[in-house]
Amino acid sequence: MKRLLGLNSIISVVVMLVFAASSAWTQTASIKIEGYSPQEIHDLGWTSPRSTGLSVVGVGQVVYLVGSDSAGAAVTSYAWTLTARPTGSTAALDSSNKKQTTFKPDMVGKFTVQLVITTASGTSAPRAVTITSAKFVGVGGMDGLPSNPAEGQCSLCHFANFNAWTKTGHSTIFKNAIDGLASDHYAEPCIECHTVGFDSSPTAVNDGFDDVARETGWTFPAVLQPGNYANLLATNPKLAARANVQCESCHGPGSEHKGVKNGIAMTLDEASCGVCHEEEPYHRISSQWKNSVHGILTPEFESVANRPASSGCAKCHSGWGFIRRIDPKTPDSRPTNGFSQISCAVCHDPHRSEQLPNMVRSLDNVQLGDTLTVVNYGGMGKVCMQCHISRRDAADYVANPSNLSTHFGPHYSNQADMVDGSNAVEYGVPIGSSGHKYAVVDACVTCHMSATPAAGQPGHDKIGGHTWSMRDDNGTPDNPNDDIENVTACQTCHGPIKSFNDIMAKADYDEDGTIESTRHEIEGLLHHLDELLPPRATTAQVNANYKWDATMTPQEIARRQTLAKAWYNFLFVEEDRSFGAHNAGYSIALLRRSIATLTTGDIGAGTISMIKDVPEDQGKQVRVMWSKFAADSPAATNAVTSYSIWRRVDDAANSTGIQLGSKADLIAAGVQGNVGKRYVVNQAGTWDFVGWLPASGYEVYSTVVPTVYDSTADGMHWSVFFISGQSRGVVYETAPDSGYSVDNLAPFAPSNVVGSQVANTVALQWDESVDADFKYFAIYRSTTAGFDPAGLTPLATLIDNNYVDTDIVRGTTYYYRLSAYDFAGNQSQFSAELPVAVTTVGERSSGVPTEFAMQQNYPNPFNPETTINYQLPSPDHVRLVIFSALGQEVRRLIDRSQPAAYHTVVWDGRDEAGNQLPSGIYFYRLETSKFTAMKKMVLTK
Repeated sequence: MKRLLGLNSIISVVVMLVFAASSAWTQTASIKIEGYSPQEIHDLGWTSPRSTGLSVVGVGQVVYLVGSDSAGAAVTSYAWTLTARPTGSTAALDSSNKKQTTFKPDMVGKFTVQLVITTASGTSAPRAVTITSAKFVGVGGMDGLPSNPAEGQCSLCHFANFNAWTKTGHSTIFKNAIDGLASDHYAEPCIECHTVGFDSSPTAVNDGFDDVARETGWTFPAVLQPGNYANLLATNPKLAARANVQCESCHGPGSEHKGVKNGIAMTLDEASCGVCHEEEPYHRISSQWKNSVHGILTPEFESVANRPASSGCAKCHSGWGFIRRIDPKTPDSRPTNGFSQISCAVCHDPHRSEQLPNMVRSLDNVQLGDTLTVVNYGGMGKVCMQCHISRRDAADYVANPSNLSTHFGPHYSNQADMVDGSNAVEYGVPIGSSGHKYAVVDACVTCHMSATPAAGQPGHDKIGGHTWSMRDDNGTPDNPNDDIENVTACQTCHGPIKSFNDIMAKADYDEDGTIESTRHEIEGLLHHLDELLPPRATTAQVNANYKWDATMTPQEIARRQTLAKAWYNFLFVEEDRSFGAHNAGYSIALLRRSIATLTTGDIGAGTISMIKDVPEDQGKQVRVMWSKFAADSPAATNAVTSYSIWRRVDDAANSTGIQLGSKADLIAAGVQGNVGKRYVVNQAGTWDFVGWLPASGYEVYSTVVPTVYDSTADGMHWSVFFISGQSRGVVYETAPDSGYSVDNLAPFAPSNVVGSQVANTVALQWDESVDADFKYFAIYRSTTAGFDPAGLTPLATLIDNNYVDTDIVRGTTYYYRLSAYDFAGNQSQFSAELPVAVTTVGERSSGVPTEFAMQQNYPNPFNPETTINYQLPSPDHVRLVIFSALGQEVRRLIDRSQPAAYHTVVWDGRDEAGNQLPSGIYFYRLETSKFTAMKKMVLTK
């Protein structure tokens, strides 16, 4: 009896079958016809021939097939099958179960190879690829040779391409070489790349150059000289038809083409170029390209490249999409998308005549995403700029809240916009740019394609050239200290730098207290702005923190719009990825303005970076430093013309001055002729106009301005300043900042100190202070020679320049040193130590000498000071002078009236101006109205 299935069971079975059918083929086998250059064959340790990787190959040439899962999944098994081949063919695969298999088509015709793969998810559907095997026929029509389309020759049907090709170096390389015009070391091994179909493999008999040469008995010329090619053309036209790099070198042999589209190959794969352009040590372009980001091939990249051309991605992420956009043809039958790598033929057209350098496809001007800016400079770099641009108009884009998402921004790699200094959010004030846009003639190419380091040197084929890379990690990605940076092109202007970090910034732009490299300053600004911006990593965060709609208040909408603009500028600088190398001035201005909108709100003003006391002065002045204002640029439509420095008056008793109605009136009064005036502003306080400077485009300005009071040991006195910038009808002002001044210039030490014993006292006398801010003298005394007064309590403090010490004991020698203080509390150096011996009655008959006398100085020779003793029996005017050996007066120690007494004076070896005198013989002379004496002394060092 049959068993009937219920409805639910039937549905379950159907669902299971549908699921099984859909899941059974989630794997997709992929077959790549792999090309191998001579260098790759060498590096792999193989002995097999090179290959172009084309789907059309010469009879007997090896075909390499590589299998994979199209989504990149790990494959656990491969099943290769040669499912179709021409009748009579005995060709076979060399393996059926490996990732790579090879075969050699043994006759003209089509060969079909099928692959089935298995992954952890199951087994794929079969995937097949067809290889056309053909013979080489030559382009035809070259150098007067006939052209026969019936044989598959190209020139008649593809005359435009043929005509352009005849003007390229490819079309004459063999011709010129055997005529001795290419190189004096040109040799027979070179011709395998400079002729058509050359393959010396025994099985590769396909009418290639080597086959026809063997057939006709041609041999390589013994002497490279003019006429060799003409002789070949005249005597061996069949072989000459296969000379030079022709169509079949890149498209495969043409015998089966004859108007049949799949009878010839067309590819953008680098392998078709690398088969000749990659063999060390001379041919390294392909090796460099493989180390570049342009050479990356992943399923993700391929997925983007295969999106429809209308998506906007294909125009740059598809090799074909890029070609169709920058090098259009009418009609254009080329693919519209596909091929994710930016390979040789994407930027270079092998058919292109030499009207453009290096056969590039286009050097047209580049229109930026704002649809207004056209880049008409940059030379060869304009090829790069066609894709390395923002995809949108910044102003329109940030104004639309629907654009706010986790993918918000100018699109990756907006380098052309950055170099030009355009299409970011400038907040209505134009921004100047660095000079790279005009100084670097070929823009991107000049720097990114500068010569790679020599073989054996770090970075060889990893930076510069066709790597386009500016940095290599030197094999240690976790250690940046040994990175190699491509700074060769920079050295022309920036000197012998080794790293981009050697290019120092002009100012501390990120305000971290240190002027660093330009790169680090910009990194610091990015970090600061990043911290100011709310979280934005998820859609929920973007919606909560940035998006706006009509239900919000105008104030909240404005706040969110400000955040969106700052976020866009953050990404504009970050995605440029050069950290200032492309346009330091524009990067810094964008970031600083964006930070200002989120902090002070004034994007037009600079920032006061320092208010600092002027060192080694008498006080009451500070140096104010600030960054230039945004409109301080020749590019500004309404440029800042001058800066004014304002100081707030905090003393209510002094708040009298010119009355003004507003802060705007105050700033308007900031013209040079008003410096020094005081203004009282309604609701804004009292301000002194203390400084003015013309705007000159400097990155940083500074000037010295006065304060009212100094800070001293008795208390701090802060002064508040702000800077205003004047332009026509518009003024900008910084946020206020404060600083203080100090008198940090110590007074001069008391000079020409003389000590005298007068009766039972010691009388001291010295010169008056010459310092305007002198406050008092301090006298220190000890009974020990060489004492240090620092930290001791003074014997006395006084403002007079004389002192009588009455607290003495006869028979004691006292040592005196003096210092001076100013009103800021600064203390001078101490005077030279002055010894005064207080004699007893037994030593001297009385306290008053009985005769004039001057003793020999002691010590002698001396360094750094010496003591001179003399005695006066009666009051007199005394002059004690030091002379050089030439009789020049160098110091007047005493020139005043003195009492009758025993006197002592110390000379410190200095002249009248306080300068230390050189070693040598000096004389000292004592002169009174009744007595004169002179003695010699020696100053040593």
